[in-house]
Amino acid sequence: MKILSLISAICIIAFINSSAQTKNKQYSFKTSPGMTAEIEVTDINIIINSNSSETAKVTVTGNSNADLERIKVFETSGGIKISGENYSSLTDRASTLTIEILLPDYYNLSVSSNNSNISIHNIDGNKRIRHFKGKIRIENSTGDIDVKTGDGSVDVHNQNGMLEIVTATGDIFLNSVDGESKLITASGDISMNNVGTIVSVETASGSINVNPGLSLQNISLSSISGDITVNLTEQSGVSLRVKTFSGELDIDGGFRRSDSSGALTRSITATIGNGAIQMDCYTISGDIRISK
Repeated sequence: MKILSLISAICIIAFINSSAQTKNKQYSFKTSPGMTAEIEVTDINIIINSNSSETAKVTVTGNSNADLERIKVFETSGGIKISGENYSSLTDRASTLTIEILLPDYYNLSVSSNNSNISIHNIDGNKRIRHFKGKIRIENSTGDIDVKTGDGSVDVHNQNGMLEIVTATGDIFLNSVDGESKLITASGDISMNNVGTIVSVETASGSINVNPGLSLQNISLSSISGDITVNLTEQSGVSLRVKTFSGELDIDGGFRRSDSSGALTRSITATIGNGAIQMDCYTISGDIRISK
């Protein structure tokens, strides 16, 4: 019995050591700014960064169980295309694959993925992502962003351009985003810090938390059962329209939470400061809290 246990332990250690070993395959193409990288993958992580040259470089890295030949990389008339799946049977599930892509500063992206983490840095160009599961992070970019995902969370940092994000259950976080933004989610939470200029947010049961930026002009926040929280700065001036069907309102500035009969206030129209930001907040049963 002890011998069998020892053999099993040795086999497990050998398997772990084998899985930890990595191998890679590299591709390089001459290309031009303004072209498009098309990416269609399943169970493969994606890292995209700029290389400040007119060369596209692709590195596919996997552990010893991975089949690098499953990833197809080739030139197209409009740029480059990458496609592949990590595994197709139970015996392949111990494999891991990552695709690292270096592109010219300005390059468009069209990504279709499932069960993949996606990280995009310093790419100025339009980005279209259709994604089912996994994290998406985009930072330091310009150009329009169009993301639709099921179970994946989306983080966007330092973005200048139009932004549209739709998720089913994934959370959305925006930080330092300048441009028109439209966010829709069923049950994901939404957090925004320093956003502008025009923002529209819709959620069913997710919460909404906003720290507006000074460039914000117009913001519309709508929720069915999720709570809405807005944290204004001392410099923020707001033209406010707030309404809820059965939730509670808590608005800084001496606004009554109930009328003379004791009934809770369900709507408020007011101006705070210079009224520079037009803000509309609406819920069915969620609470609305605006502080300054």
